[in-house]
Amino acid sequence: MTGDAAMAPLKNVLGKVKSGFDFDEGTEEEPGLKKSLRSFDTELARIKGFLNKNDYPVHKDVNNLYFIYNAHNKMLQKPWGFILNTIDKETGYFDFMQNAGYTNICNLDQNEYQGGGPAAGNVQPAKVLEEEEQNT
Repeated sequence: MTGDAAMAPLKNVLGKVKSGFDFDEGTEEEPGLKKSLRSFDTELARIKGFLNKNDYPVHKDVNNLYFIYNAHNKMLQKPWGFILNTIDKETGYFDFMQNAGYTNICNLDQNEYQGGGPAAGNVQPAKVLEEEEQNT
């Protein structure tokens, strides 16, 4: 899409329109068609420049994606306790385990549950639902 081959049909059509008519230049207040087509060509070249990745060179040592991927991979080499604890809280596993009577121990190195004493009071236990047949 960014190559000249993609723009060739549009340029071809505009070239035929331009060559077949004598357009007026117009004034500042009311620009003519000739001035409008020049403005259009300028804007089209500007937009085409936005799509050209070669207009935005990035040095190989400061590639943002490299840093993002590298940081992500480093983080996943060892799942830290606080990250695991956050995942447990977001998925509801933390609350489930606390309601089942477990105590959460979380520090930089670990996220584990100890105990298994009596379940927390005033909590309704989960029930397995039976699958219902659907009449379609």
